[in-house]
Amino acid sequence: MKKLLIYSFLIALLICSIIFINQDKNKKNKEEENKIEYKEISKETNTELRSLLPAGCNGYRPEIYKGTKDTTTEFEDFCIDYLLTYTLESKTETDGTNYYIYDYVLIYNNKENKWLNSINSYVSEQVEEDDNAYPTDSSFKKYGKLYKYSFKKENDKYIYVSTEPIK
Repeated sequence: MKKLLIYSFLIALLICSIIFINQDKNKKNKEEENKIEYKEISKETNTELRSLLPAGCNGYRPEIYKGTKDTTTEFEDFCIDYLLTYTLESKTETDGTNYYIYDYVLIYNNKENKWLNSINSYVSEQVEEDDNAYPTDSSFKKYGKLYKYSFKKENDKYIYVSTEPIK
């Protein structure tokens, strides 16, 4: 009787192990099926996509870094006088339908002579600049905030979707 219980327990343990292994394989297979393959965006497409971003303020319009798609001009007077937007491209990727450009962003408040890494957040330290008063690559990576610009392609036409901060 005791041997029968032990054999039953071992058989149940073996069956549970087989089920667990098969579930793990199925999960991995589904993850691989759902995995989207991205490739880098061409320079020409990158230029075209960037032309769709709301521009002004000696760069892209600072209000897009609030996570909005607002392209109105209510910000324009303040923008021209005080805020300068600087970007450094981090990477680009597309799956053929969705297009993403990632930029480090620094905004300069000309009125207060201070750098911001988002529309509402000042950088506490001095940002290193090159000879043209443009932030250095290391300054972008150290103090800048990473943002993702999203675009879609519909009917062979690109559409700007959003700008989102990357955490």
